[in-house]
Amino acid sequence: MEEQPELNAKQERALVALMTCRTLDEAADQASVGQRTLRRWLQQEGFQNAFQDLRREAMASASTYLRTLAWEAVSTLRAVMTDDANAPGSRVSAARTLLEHAQRAVEFEDLSLRVDALESELRRPTKCA
Repeated sequence: MEEQPELNAKQERALVALMTCRTLDEAADQASVGQRTLRRWLQQEGFQNAFQDLRREAMASASTYLRTLAWEAVSTLRAVMTDDANAPGSRVSAARTLLEHAQRAVEFEDLSLRVDALESELRRPTKCA
């Protein structure tokens, strides 16, 4: 794999700005670079790769945080579902939500296993006749 060139300080600032600003124009202003410069950098493979890596890292962090919150959400739904002081409609709604998400989790796990099996099969060397 080819090593990517180092980014300069302005490019690093631009990457952070791209992650925090809503528009490309705002990112250029925040990074103190011209809009055309930022657009040109976004066409360069090294900058693109660095931006994609940063986005992947941000999504991985967000995903990890969501998983921790999911446990709290399930606990909250369970508490609502099992508390007789709550209205029956609230309890049923919580139970339905838990069942729906449990079913989606099973379907996702099944799909993941099937994709893994297909990828494994594709990596196997083929025999020529």
